[in-house]
Amino acid sequence: MSRPVLAAVLSFILSFILSSILSAMGCGSPDPAAQKTGAAAEGKPAGPPPTLVRILRIEERTVAPRVTVVGTVIPVRDSVIASGAAGIVDAFLVGEGDFVEAGTPLSRLRMVTTDLEILKAKAEMEEHKHKWEELKHSRPEEIAEAEARMHAAAARKLQAERKFKTAEELKRNNVAVGADLTDVVALRDTTAKEYDAAVQLHKLVVAGPREEIVKQAELRFEAQTQQVAYLEAEKLKRTTLAPFAGIVVKEQTEVGQWLSKGDPVITLARLDDVDVMVNVDQWQLANVKLGHEAEVVIGGVTPERWKGTVFSVVPQSDWRKGSRGFPVRVRLKNEMRIAGHKRVPVLSEGMMASVTFLGDAKSMAMVHKDALVRTNRGAFIHVFRPAADPGESRADQPGSTLQFAIEPGISDGEWIQVTPLGQDGDPSDAAKLAVGMFVVTEGGERLRPVQDNVLGKQ
Repeated sequence: MSRPVLAAVLSFILSFILSSILSAMGCGSPDPAAQKTGAAAEGKPAGPPPTLVRILRIEERTVAPRVTVVGTVIPVRDSVIASGAAGIVDAFLVGEGDFVEAGTPLSRLRMVTTDLEILKAKAEMEEHKHKWEELKHSRPEEIAEAEARMHAAAARKLQAERKFKTAEELKRNNVAVGADLTDVVALRDTTAKEYDAAVQLHKLVVAGPREEIVKQAELRFEAQTQQVAYLEAEKLKRTTLAPFAGIVVKEQTEVGQWLSKGDPVITLARLDDVDVMVNVDQWQLANVKLGHEAEVVIGGVTPERWKGTVFSVVPQSDWRKGSRGFPVRVRLKNEMRIAGHKRVPVLSEGMMASVTFLGDAKSMAMVHKDALVRTNRGAFIHVFRPAADPGESRADQPGSTLQFAIEPGISDGEWIQVTPLGQDGDPSDAAKLAVGMFVVTEGGERLRPVQDNVLGKQ
């Protein structure tokens, strides 16, 4: 295609586009006034046709706030039961899923060496006991023996005295030599001392052992008694008992395994009562009251609905991890059923539960849920203002609407609390929303923020 022809084509296209734009802007059209006059002459309406809507009044209702959160069923108490002693497991007496009462034996370690140590300690205890009994009082035979020895020593002393007198008499008569007299003197002194010793021994036997010696024997007996009690207590530790009633949820050992002191035996969970742990947002925490009743719904079990009591509210959120929810425990009574030969709880750990808390009842303005128009800019309602007297009996009344931005609140069946944020975003007009006004419940999606000439059906 030659240059002149191409230029002519482009010129034609530009002229066509320019004429289309001018036509759209009204250039070159007939007189608008004449058109309007012609439309009026034909009887056509000047604006859009009336929009048909349904309306209901804003009502004041007394409602208790309901806060529903999702939580998890957990045991009131769960514990890893550990062995109190070291040894080889001789018997493992329970299995997973078994219900055990408090004090039920769970496992038992071998007892051979423990029993031998206890027998030895008991024998030593008896020995110390008899020694103590021996020292507490002197026997009559011992007193009689000491008395006899004292009399024998007295007789020997008397005999030595007579021999001494005889030796002195012989010496005066020059019959005995000096050596004989020396022996007699030594005999006299020896027998005198033996007599004194026998007398003191007799006194000791009659008085009995010294108090300090008796006390020492008593303390040795008591110490050995405590040793026996210690060994028997250690023997009790070799049998692991359930510290509370619950369900065995995990086995941690088996027969023949070596357990050190503190090694786990089983995991025991108390499930006769259970807690539902939920996190309540700080804005709803005021509706959670300690001791108040809460409704709990747990799917997959029969019954599904339970009544619980708010047991605790922990005044600390996990804010370091970005959570503003506060832990709340709701306690409820579990049900135990018989399955085969075992007691099985209806509610188990880890089940999902929905908990509803009821706050204090209060009056509030509420609209029908159909009045809410939700957009990406937020939630709105359209307030209907009849042009005629609202008290008239006619069902259809022309009027106008105003759009109000609102914040939805508490629900009560088909009604919901609304807090006005302003008319079309203007907070100064928020007070214009009041109980008794009409709001659009059907057809609000087609309305503009401010629209006249609409018809309402109540």
